[in-house]
Amino acid sequence: EIGIMTLMFYLGLELSIKKFKETGAISFLYTIVDMGAVFLAGFLVSKLFGFSTIEALIIGSLLPMASTVIIVKFLMERKLFELPEARIAVSSLIIEDFIGIIVLIFIATLTAQKSLNYVVFNGVVFVIAMFLLVRKVSEFVLKLIDAENHATSIALYAIGVGLLVGYVGTLLGLSAILGAYFAGFALAETVYHERIKKQLGLFREFFIMFFFVNFGSFIKLPSSIEWVALLLVLVAVYVVTKILVGGIAGTSMGMKPLSAVTVGVLLIPIGEFSLIIASAAAGILGSRASEVLTLAFMLTLVTSLL
Repeated sequence: EIGIMTLMFYLGLELSIKKFKETGAISFLYTIVDMGAVFLAGFLVSKLFGFSTIEALIIGSLLPMASTVIIVKFLMERKLFELPEARIAVSSLIIEDFIGIIVLIFIATLTAQKSLNYVVFNGVVFVIAMFLLVRKVSEFVLKLIDAENHATSIALYAIGVGLLVGYVGTLLGLSAILGAYFAGFALAETVYHERIKKQLGLFREFFIMFFFVNFGSFIKLPSSIEWVALLLVLVAVYVVTKILVGGIAGTSMGMKPLSAVTVGVLLIPIGEFSLIIASAAAGILGSRASEVLTLAFMLTLVTSLL
């Protein structure tokens, strides 16, 4: 639990409204078209291979979730952040993560058998209240900590905020991981977000390890030709759809063809949110939970290598 909270907190820290505003309108339209096409492709392929509707919906929702961590690190290491395509890709990641949160809320509703209206209302109130409160309070507290020459305590404050907001989320019938995500997102809007990420490096790596160990314990390697065929078909259809639809959507919005295709290629790696969605959906997948978890892992591995 601490591992997945740490992962979500870190994903929140990677986001920024300022980055989104730079290419917001284009990114929003591009991402909605791209995610819709990829989701539909995954759903249809899953139904073709005999999965039930709910299973196909879950598998379809795994595909549009690009890896924030992998893509951002890739852009940073190669110093590509200033390219227009990179800015659109980063903005798209923010939108995808927000949609991922909506998917998690929907799955949590199905798992807990609570009213969707009740959970969504609590979720909206929680997001707005926590974002504004944490951002304002943190700006004051972090300046105070820095002024008192306790800079090493910034990371401890960030951890405390993540745990506290996560706990408040559980009181409202939401999950602690959603609270941790929005705590990180609120802190990302402060001037100290880069220092927080740097100071949390070892803490993050240590606790995220436990999430992946736990996730890995549910994975069973493919044992049939049909399963391998499903993986290969999903990857092939996913990549073609990502490039083709991304290129068409991008050019129709005024982007150059090469730029539109480049954004599609940058967003190919499937990542953390797919693993989290697969884990969260295990309770409603029954006997096929392990199969979907393995599929999420293999999709993440193969597309990241691509």
